[in-house]
Amino acid sequence: MIRDYHPTDLSSIVTLVMADRPSMNLDLIQSRMEKMGRVYEENGVIKGVSARTEQRETPVGTRADVWVFTAPALRRRGIGTALWNEAWSSISQDAPHFLSTTYRGDQGDGPEFYARRGFGYWLAVHSMAYQGPAVEYSSALFPVPYKDDFFYDFIRLTNEGFLGLRQENDILPHQCYPPGFDEVAERERLDKEKDNIYFFRDGTGEIVGYAFVDSNVVDTVTVTNAHTRKGYGREMMFFCIKLIIERGHSNVTLEVVETNRGAKKLYDSLGFTLVESTHVARRFL
Repeated sequence: MIRDYHPTDLSSIVTLVMADRPSMNLDLIQSRMEKMGRVYEENGVIKGVSARTEQRETPVGTRADVWVFTAPALRRRGIGTALWNEAWSSISQDAPHFLSTTYRGDQGDGPEFYARRGFGYWLAVHSMAYQGPAVEYSSALFPVPYKDDFFYDFIRLTNEGFLGLRQENDILPHQCYPPGFDEVAERERLDKEKDNIYFFRDGTGEIVGYAFVDSNVVDTVTVTNAHTRKGYGREMMFFCIKLIIERGHSNVTLEVVETNRGAKKLYDSLGFTLVESTHVARRFL
């Protein structure tokens, strides 16, 4: 039967999902299930789950996200179809302009399952991990912890660093921080993360980029357009790896969009290995 998600289900669901999706974690799975989560259960055993979000406004109309997961060994038994059909019945009533979903793209039948339901491939994100030894950071770059004086530098470097990638992958708005964004809220967020954000200056004192780590994750490393192809990205990555390991983590993880081939090549050369590839698909209604 299909029923509502209950917080007591979380441990079983995490075990079910992470056996096939190692790049996911408890917090991510919990946040999904708390958004209209549903559970497929037989004889007290959870065999599949689904979740969807409320529709929200985007630059191209209203959007809702939907997620359906069934254990690989239990697929092609109608579980995913039953979960999808129920989710679709409520989504179609809301009538968003488009839907998005994610699934494992490097193995499994996710592409076929969603293609049959009208979804088209959008982009791919590779999850990678480093489990090598600690590294030394010896560089002419000087890391400086974030402070509010760097706020507009952070906004500028983020927009500059991701503009081309967002344009190439049809991610709107193309600017991470478009005109009119909530500066107050973002200042508060960055202040809370100030111990995880480092700006890097060269020998002249000029800012050449920044890095943002979150627990054992390298969230962002970006170099200004004026300082690319100087090896600064590699040096900043060494700093991040060293920092994360020194903070007590045994592995370092990150995600990279498939079209960002230069970054993927850098991570390969540093010893990062592929954990899994997540595909993002969308369906316009």
